[in-house]
Amino acid sequence: MRIAGLAIPRLDLTGAVTEIPTEQNYAAATIFRPMEVVVNTGKFGVVPAKNYRKRITTRRAPGTDYPRMQGRLTEDSFSTNEYGLEEPLDARMANVYAVVYDAEAVAASAVRDAMLIDYEFEAKTAIEDTTTWPLTGNTGYDISGSLPWSTNSTAKPIDDIAYAQKQARNRGLILRTLRINWVQWWDLSLNAQILDRLKYTSAPMGLLNLGVLAAALNVDEIIVCTAQYNSANEAQTESFSDIWSNLYVSLLQTAKTDNITECCIGRTFFWTGDGGGRPDDPMMEEYEDVVKRVTVIRGRTDRHTKVIETRAHFLIKVRTS
Repeated sequence: MRIAGLAIPRLDLTGAVTEIPTEQNYAAATIFRPMEVVVNTGKFGVVPAKNYRKRITTRRAPGTDYPRMQGRLTEDSFSTNEYGLEEPLDARMANVYAVVYDAEAVAASAVRDAMLIDYEFEAKTAIEDTTTWPLTGNTGYDISGSLPWSTNSTAKPIDDIAYAQKQARNRGLILRTLRINWVQWWDLSLNAQILDRLKYTSAPMGLLNLGVLAAALNVDEIIVCTAQYNSANEAQTESFSDIWSNLYVSLLQTAKTDNITECCIGRTFFWTGDGGGRPDDPMMEEYEDVVKRVTVIRGRTDRHTKVIETRAHFLIKVRTS
């Protein structure tokens, strides 16, 4: 029996919405790997770059003390916030259209999609930050005015990636993951320098296979951020735009495990102690509003998307628009 005002977890909706076909490739959870924490606010240790890989004389003379290293850990913290969204379902309208579609599944899909778009913007804002990663030196690079990737005949993306890797290595890391959006994927697929490198292979023309493209660019992995959002309000004609900018691409290192000591650009800390779900798969629940005769579908998650290691990212401006 449903009780007015009491939220009931709907695990069936949480799982069902992931089966609805979509071409949206949300990248936030790939770049900022979700990591579950047992408290919503906490601390963790960090080895600062300035204390990393120091040359230390380890020879010891008889009768003397052994050389000692200094303390290496500093402290960082996380603090999750709750994120949620509701979709009300009018009881009569849900029954009218019950023969055509499952209103609860459709509502849950819409809620989940909107929450993932919000999460995607959060990651995009964190990554495309020219204050944290100035486009000079060993943090960033700007070739948008001289050899933009949009000019297929003259752009030199192989050279650009090689230069960025060398600059990042000056900070102690070799970055082997490339993040691009859909427009930049087409730029690279039509680029003369890349096609020349592939001309003696059997690579098909058109939008290049990501494994083939990664090999041509000397990276291990390419993350393509294809997610779009509708910027128009409900009274206007739909207007879809890419969430991730055409201007910037990234070389980065992402977490592959839940080991907090793994060097990576950052993580999404999430807490389920209040009943929320993962940031990339929010918990779905429902409750009844008996006065308005609506069933409310709600998605919830508790998260903190955090940049941990700025050295694990190099930002390149490759276009002017």
